[in-house]
Amino acid sequence: MQVMIPSAVFLGLMSLILGRYKMLVSEHEITVQTWLGRKSITFNEIEGVKFSPVLGGRFMLQGAGRVVAIQVETVGSAELVELLCSKVGAERCHEATEFIRKRTLQLAKYS
Repeated sequence: MQVMIPSAVFLGLMSLILGRYKMLVSEHEITVQTWLGRKSITFNEIEGVKFSPVLGGRFMLQGAGRVVAIQVETVGSAELVELLCSKVGAERCHEATEFIRKRTLQLAKYS
């Protein structure tokens, strides 16, 4: 019981946090809305796209002195990485592209 109750509380909080996530992609910018607020970055501002394994994995869009995090399990994340590569250059998206490649190989093993 000492492990089950804190685990249940943790999972409940995580489901609330992750459940309040929305990503909007327009022609000029990407906006992420979470329960903490809203962050936007234009494609012109993006200097690099990194991968971070924290909290299940995130793509970190870096530029203009800020970072916008996108959950890797977001529907359409592979298409987003392709779009980012075309907008900001493949050399800036290497880590994200490599993650997508590895994840595709992992999923192919189980299908």
